[in-house]
Amino acid sequence: MALHRSIIRQGTSLLDKQAIKTLRTFRLAVLKEGSDLAVFTHPATLSRLALWVVDALRDLVTAGGLGDAVARRKKGLPLVVACLDERRDSFLVVGVSGAAEYGDVRKKCARLALDLTDACSRFNLAFQVAAEASGTEVRFDRFDSSIVEVPREGLPMYLDKLLVS
Repeated sequence: MALHRSIIRQGTSLLDKQAIKTLRTFRLAVLKEGSDLAVFTHPATLSRLALWVVDALRDLVTAGGLGDAVARRKKGLPLVVACLDERRDSFLVVGVSGAAEYGDVRKKCARLALDLTDACSRFNLAFQVAAEASGTEVRFDRFDSSIVEVPREGLPMYLDKLLVS
């Protein structure tokens, strides 16, 4: 229950503070402070937060809470969430695919329909390409290529390269 409360508290905080940026090819949220920061330095927990935020954003756009036309056109964008791990002086970066319809959110590429598989593969590939192009030492020590660890000083360059990938 404490984990779920932390996810809801952090997700609500991101939405209330309008801390989620809509970029050209994805949405971005960066967690740098807060009492629950250490909780989100684990990939599974950060992924769960990202999925909760994707659902909440989709619901807000559908309900008219983010009423502009740009938001409606981009409601299915993937979400990238980066969380500062002060202990390791790095950011854990997680990417999840967005969904335009309720119930269609999937973590990465698991059990996606064939029409979504290509988009999801491109998103995972973009993480790898950004790592190479940024020149930053990025750690892919997980099975999933859309979960990486980036040194604190390398995050801006990595995100710039991810944007153009």
